[in-house]
Amino acid sequence: MTRALRILAILGSMASCDRVFGLDRNDAGPVADAPDAPPDAPPVIVDLKVENAVTPGESVKVSATIHHTPHEVVDFMLSATAGTFDSPAGSVTLDQFGLAVLQASYTAPLAGGTIMLTAMALGETATITVPINMLSSYGDDHAGNTNFLFGPSSAFGERVSITTGGTVKALGIYLVNPIGAVRLALYSDSGGPSILVTQVGPTTGVGGRNLVPTPSTVVAPGSYFVLADVDTDTSVEVFTGGSYVSAGDTFNQGFPPAWSPGAFSTVANLHPMVFVSVAN
Repeated sequence: MTRALRILAILGSMASCDRVFGLDRNDAGPVADAPDAPPDAPPVIVDLKVENAVTPGESVKVSATIHHTPHEVVDFMLSATAGTFDSPAGSVTLDQFGLAVLQASYTAPLAGGTIMLTAMALGETATITVPINMLSSYGDDHAGNTNFLFGPSSAFGERVSITTGGTVKALGIYLVNPIGAVRLALYSDSGGPSILVTQVGPTTGVGGRNLVPTPSTVVAPGSYFVLADVDTDTSVEVFTGGSYVSAGDTFNQGFPPAWSPGAFSTVANLHPMVFVSVAN
């Protein structure tokens, strides 16, 4: 409290108080100034925002605002219940207004659901809940009832119908055992695999369900082919009945941008467990 305010407070209360701040009202002695207390540090404010809606497998910008003492160096930490930050920890210097805005890239998991993003600084925590839409799978996103041996000298796959357009986020295949490498691709359908839409690989294959992120690619509803290629003789989970397509190729060359008409033959009585995952 300043001297002027202290004097006003004393004058305002002398009529009803026998003592004011230790001074007897009949005491004519001077009142000594108490030293002014240093200003309190502002409260810590941590805010967290996601710039866009999040879809599975997508990378989005996340901003965290920190407010405290000007020019202070503040350590921060970013975390998520699922997915990853490109820079989960570091330090930042607040400006002359005591503010700093952190920018980080967050990559969501391929599984849909709800995640929590957290920013921590100076003992304070800010948390936001981010819903992630579920991916829709088209094709055979389930285990087979038997298996079949495919070799590295052929591309194989099946026709899938994408009933609702959206953004392709991943391609998948069910394998019996781990393998060194697998490639996956999505092609348009012109009576057989035609124009390459997106592809991924080579990537290591695991036994069971393999869901491999692809570059985000917008697709319209329609008929497509999901193709796979493996680097060695591989047992793939299949289901009896239906059919699949197969064409000769070389694994190391990757998938071509287009297949010529008639390149594929159709094999009856089984189909591999391959699929495409789309964010609708």
